[in-house]
Amino acid sequence: MKDLKYCCEDFKFRVNLFNYQHPNIRIVKFTDSRYESGIGKFSFVITEGYEEKFSFRMVVVIKYCPFCGKKLSKFYKDDAYANEIEGVTFDY
Repeated sequence: MKDLKYCCEDFKFRVNLFNYQHPNIRIVKFTDSRYESGIGKFSFVITEGYEEKFSFRMVVVIKYCPFCGKKLSKFYKDDAYANEIEGVTFDY
């Protein structure tokens, strides 16, 4: 397992919560290049938690860490950070 570094401890805590706990942060990886080019490889969202498959219905999309202010797309580039993967944990 890779030793992942996070922008701050608060972000690390929220992104590592189980999907049914809330509020949580999800790092969503897109595999379809049609979406990747328009919104980037990853999307960062806050959810209220969910039991089944991830969906974009009840989320807040964020670009900066709500705790430390770092720009998320510059900090998180490694696929190992992804909680949700298009075609695996959700369909877009």
